[in-house]
Amino acid sequence: MMTNTKHVLRSAIQMIHAISYRFCCDANLPSLRNQDHWCETLQSSANCAIGDMENSDIPDVRMTSIPLDCSPTDTRRSQPANAGAKSKSFPLDGCDISQVSDETLTTLFDTAPALHSYEGTRIVHVSHALVLKGGIGARPSEANILNLVAECDGSETIRVPKVYRVLNIEPDEIYGYKCIILLDFIDGVSVEQCWGDLKQTERMNVVSQVASMITTLRSIPLSQEQQDQPGPVGCEGCVAHGYWFTDIGAGPFRSKEHMETWFNRRLDITKKFHQAPNDVPLFHFDKLVLTHMDIAPRNLILGSDRKVWLIDWGDAGIYPDGFEIASLKARRFESPEYTDMLLEILSNMIPEHEELLQQLRSIAFALTTGQWLGRERLDFGQI
Repeated sequence: MMTNTKHVLRSAIQMIHAISYRFCCDANLPSLRNQDHWCETLQSSANCAIGDMENSDIPDVRMTSIPLDCSPTDTRRSQPANAGAKSKSFPLDGCDISQVSDETLTTLFDTAPALHSYEGTRIVHVSHALVLKGGIGARPSEANILNLVAECDGSETIRVPKVYRVLNIEPDEIYGYKCIILLDFIDGVSVEQCWGDLKQTERMNVVSQVASMITTLRSIPLSQEQQDQPGPVGCEGCVAHGYWFTDIGAGPFRSKEHMETWFNRRLDITKKFHQAPNDVPLFHFDKLVLTHMDIAPRNLILGSDRKVWLIDWGDAGIYPDGFEIASLKARRFESPEYTDMLLEILSNMIPEHEELLQQLRSIAFALTTGQWLGRERLDFGQI
């Protein structure tokens, strides 16, 4: 009987050794080399202990407290949008996130429950209040623009996830850079999912909030340094991605004029292949503004308090005024009723930029089928 008990305990020890980081949040646990050691997790106090098991039929357990970098702090209280989070257990629940190491977060990115995964970008749940976003679609520029919006939007019209940490920044051949971002989990339901269940007054409330977000975003003042470097915010090596760029992206852009040259080259390619009228005017950008580039219902979260949150800022950056409206109009087919209601409100608030939309639509060939044409000239800086 004792042999069987020890066998079970040995198996339990091995399992605890493998997953102890999930409960202890990087606690400096002693090695479990001795098979007669075992670890018991005390979730109620967020503490860990190691005891020695004596060689007797009924082991006498002696508990030794281990200092932790995880204290039982309920971070959800400071996150009103997470009030409706489901009652599940996540690896960092109850932890003081400032005490959790980058190494632990990196490990959790590979092991924590996945919330979303799409085309090489993953979002995982590490606590009721926090998620990690990483992969090829997560770049330092996304964290930078979220921080900029949070800092500059004094009215808090634009509700966005708070960024707590950016880690594992490394070069990427396609996107320029990639990283892992620790940020708020926004609890609620996407507008895409609930739109059909909303009353007309509720729909109007949603689009009115979104319209205010767009007008506030484009009015945030930019420094001269920011205006001199269009594209992803605060990331010189990050390339521009989004609806109006090729699959491989564009840039990095050194100036507004450099961006104009890139678009005019696309227009030139399209005209040479007779995919656009010859009288389409050249691009000339007067003003650069903060732009999300993908304000679709799938990226809007409706909280239990009926406030709308704007997420997924991966394509956001500093772009010509009008790109936001052009993106909405070009993607109208995805959510026609939502888009029409939003554009009607915006028509009385900001310019419609109809000419810019027609210019952007005219280069569709060069952004898709013809995106590789003339690339050798671009690579060697000849335009």
